[in-house]
Amino acid sequence: MKKALNMRISFCSNSSVLKAFNHGQFHYYIDPYNGNKGSLSYFSNSHPNSRYCDAIKIHRDIGTKLRKELEEIPPQTIFIGYNTEPYQPLEDSLHQTRIVLELLHEKGFSVNLFTMSDLVKRDIDLLKRMPDSKICMPLFSADDDLSDLFERNTSRIEHRFQTLREIKAQGVRTSVKIGPIIPKISDPKTVISKIKGITDEIELTALSFKDKRGEDWIRFEEILYKNYLKSAEEIETIIFSKDHVYWLELKVELEEYRKDHNLNLSVNF
Repeated sequence: MKKALNMRISFCSNSSVLKAFNHGQFHYYIDPYNGNKGSLSYFSNSHPNSRYCDAIKIHRDIGTKLRKELEEIPPQTIFIGYNTEPYQPLEDSLHQTRIVLELLHEKGFSVNLFTMSDLVKRDIDLLKRMPDSKICMPLFSADDDLSDLFERNTSRIEHRFQTLREIKAQGVRTSVKIGPIIPKISDPKTVISKIKGITDEIELTALSFKDKRGEDWIRFEEILYKNYLKSAEEIETIIFSKDHVYWLELKVELEEYRKDHNLNLSVNF
C-alpha cells in the first residue's frame, strides 16, 4: 500500500457507526473511516472524492458505539467500505476496521467488504470464521503503470492478485469488480485471464459521467487529453454515448468469453 502523507485526522460527529441503506441484499453499512462521501475514484489527483482522502474522520470509541447499535438489529451481512476505503494507511495503527470486524464476528454477523488494500489479509483469521462473508476487490487494470495513472494510493496489482489467492485459499469468498472500463484504454479480458482462478465472482462496469460540468469529468479529461491526445476525442464520444457500438460489441465479446471459460461473470453496461 502506498502511504498517504500529511494525513489530517479529526473525529466524526455523534452520528451512528451503523447506517441504514438499500443496496441490493444489504440493509446496513459501516465505514470505519470517513472521508468526503463520493463514489470510487480512479483519478490520481488529490481531490475530495478519493477513497484515500488527505483528511480522514474516525469515530470516537467506535467499539462502544457499535456494540450498542448492533443490539438493535438481528445478525445479517453488513456492507463495509461503501463510501471510504476501510483499510486506510492509518489502519496499521488505529485498528478501526479490526475493531468493527471483531464485534461483528462476536455478535454473529457476516460482512461484504469492499477494499483495494492487501492489508485485508491481516483479518483473514476473523473473516474465515464469519459465514457468508465476501471480500470484493476492484481492479482497474493488470498494468501498474496504467493503474498509477488513474488510481491513487492503492496496492500494487500483483499484491492484489496475491491477496485474492490467499483469501480464497483460506475459504473466504472473493469477488472482483473490473472497471471502470475506459474505451480504447482498458483491457478487461487480460484482467479476467489473470484472476479467473482466484475469484468466485467477476463484475465489469463501464466508465460514465453525469455531465461535462462535474469535477470528476474535468479531472479525468485533463488526464485523458494529456496522455491520450490522439484518441482522446473518440474516447470522449464513446464515454458519453451509452448505446455506442463500442459498448455493444464489447459486451457481446465479454459474454462469449464468459461462456467459453465457464465464468461467474456479469457485464453491467
